Amino acid sequence: MKNFLTSTVAVSALALMLGMTSARTEDAVDPNAKPGGAITITYKDDVATLDPAIGYDWQNWSMIKSLFDGLMDYEPGTTNLRPDLAESYE
Repeated sequence: MKNFLTSTVAVSALALMLGMTSARTEDAVDPNAKPGGAITITYKDDVATLDPAIGYDWQNWSMIKSLFDGLMDYEPGTTNLRPDLAESYE
């Protein structure tokens, strides 16, 4: 019974991985796509403030982060700081 369960899990995992790789090939870039345009982002509730000093919840912060640049920012996917508007830092 244990071997059957192990085999079933292994085959299921393999089938899932193969299915995911075949789905990935469908993510092709549209050759007729044009640069530019507009994107509309909606929120469930109104944004309460655009003041970076007091906008701490996710809804406010995501809008503030989209509108304003900071002196420093994080390198994407890391905790390493890099200058954004700052020219240098010590």
